[in-house]
Amino acid sequence: MLDQISDLLATLLEGRAQPSRRDAAWEVSVRQLRTAVRHQVALNPGLANLLDDPDWCAEIWADAIALAADETGLGTLPDACPWSMHHVLNG
Repeated sequence: MLDQISDLLATLLEGRAQPSRRDAAWEVSVRQLRTAVRHQVALNPGLANLLDDPDWCAEIWADAIALAADETGLGTLPDACPWSMHHVLNG
C-alpha cells in the first residue's frame, strides 16, 4: 500500500505542479490508484491507522516528492503534503 499511496501522491503533485498534465489519462490514473488504496484499507482495516500517523505520512510524502521530481524535473516541491489523507483518497 505504501507504493500505491506514494504513486497517488506523486500523480496528484504532478497534476498540481503541471496542470497541462491533467488529461483524461491522468484522471484515470488517480481514480485507479484511489480505488486500489481504498480496497487495501477495506481488506486490512488496521491500515487505516497508518493514514493518521504523521511519521508514516511524512515517509510517504518523501517518496512521493522523489517520484514527482523524477517525472516532472521540478526541483521546487512542497515540503509537506498540501492535502489531507481524506482528500488524497476521496478527492
